[in-house]
Amino acid sequence: MARASILSTGSYVPERIVANDEIAAKLETSADWILDHTGVKERRYARPDEAPAEMAAAAVNRALEAAGLEISDIDFMVAATEHPDFYFPGAACTLQEYMQVDTNVGALDIRAQGAGFVYALSIADTMMAAGLYKKVLVVCPEKNTCWLQWGEDGRNTTSVIGDGAGAVILQASDDPSAGVLSCDLHTDGRYAHEFWVRGDDNRYQPRISHEVLELDWQDTKMNDEVVYQHAVKDMVATIRTTMDANNIGVGDIDRFFPHQINRRVNEAVASELEVPFEKVDFSIERYGNTAAASIPIAIDEAIRGGECKKGDLLLTAAFGAGFMWGSALLRA
Repeated sequence: MARASILSTGSYVPERIVANDEIAAKLETSADWILDHTGVKERRYARPDEAPAEMAAAAVNRALEAAGLEISDIDFMVAATEHPDFYFPGAACTLQEYMQVDTNVGALDIRAQGAGFVYALSIADTMMAAGLYKKVLVVCPEKNTCWLQWGEDGRNTTSVIGDGAGAVILQASDDPSAGVLSCDLHTDGRYAHEFWVRGDDNRYQPRISHEVLELDWQDTKMNDEVVYQHAVKDMVATIRTTMDANNIGVGDIDRFFPHQINRRVNEAVASELEVPFEKVDFSIERYGNTAAASIPIAIDEAIRGGECKKGDLLLTAAFGAGFMWGSALLRA
């Protein structure tokens, strides 16, 4: 049975660097509060006219260049994002248009929020195990700053948000010890309203009106305490499930790439599992929470920076709105 093996990676972050000092006053807080509560020192903001597909294309082109491939070599595309360019069609379609793909290669979007990369990885691996495709592109573009909420109510969300995109090109491999070794996925919709953007609610007609806009449904709403508790508990549980399924311990892991939801969350997860902090990615301090893009951005930087080498055992875990969470174990 074939497995999805990492052929190459790519990432993109916008040029604009936004430090804590720049946004602290708008959030009615201080730069020190932001750092202490989130672990973020700075983040990147996309240009107002910069589309998620544009960011995705930049990350994909870096991955293609690293693999020595053309976009026409890709058999299937999976995009994971909270914020596609349009209500519909999805980000995978607009990426195809942006990159001028001239074939009818299949493409789909998934909406798993911060857990999007782990879910997309599992989908790609399943497709390859079934023998459907040889090369699958997973891309995660996130323009989260289109949903910023200012003032005191936005401290817990806006203070941590950043933009960016990550891409991974996966190749089918017959080596049972390489690639994606296992995935573990979970969802609990009972908590959907604890972390959400209600937006233009489809239960209302018309969906957009002056009355609806006045209800302040366009901003991200998060119950910080509930999200923190579940993120730590659920990420620890899924990691233990994945390690048990592969008969490994913490000492076998070379690098741990958690979704960059909040530094305190990731420190708590690592401490609970007794993972040394030097093995844990904390790129949140440079890029903030880039939702589904955070793990592929971190993996790309680690590979290009020499922190990950061929054969390393990589553990990923993510948690997002929904609540949706999961983990994946893969060998670089």
